[in-house]
Amino acid sequence: MIFAPTRDAQRAALDASAATCRAKGGRPHILNDNPLFDIASATAYLETTLEILEQMDALGVAPAALYMSSSGKGQAGLVLGQRLTNRGIAVHGITATAEYDVPARTAAIANETAGLLGWSCGWHRRRS
Repeated sequence: MIFAPTRDAQRAALDASAATCRAKGGRPHILNDNPLFDIASATAYLETTLEILEQMDALGVAPAALYMSSSGKGQAGLVLGQRLTNRGIAVHGITATAEYDVPARTAAIANETAGLLGWSCGWHRRRS
């Protein structure tokens, strides 16, 4: 695993890792470069959220909130799961970056993902 302190360092590490793979005869694919990566990530987290809630129901557990580390993609899936199930569970994303507006990014990814799933949402970032 490679840790990078900034998006620029992350990009450099991705490119260097891909170059190493190519030099060894491999064919790397950087997922972040795929135009549907944000939506695919949100969809995966939506499915994960539904599974978590189903398992909690089976155990008789009723959480008040779900927390995750997020830059927007994963949290968008949690928000979609929250809205889809109408459970009243708070969703909190904790981010380690100030490089972009994560709440606005989360709302945009949630809206785009919902639209591709045929749902009409129009969610907006909450005002502080």
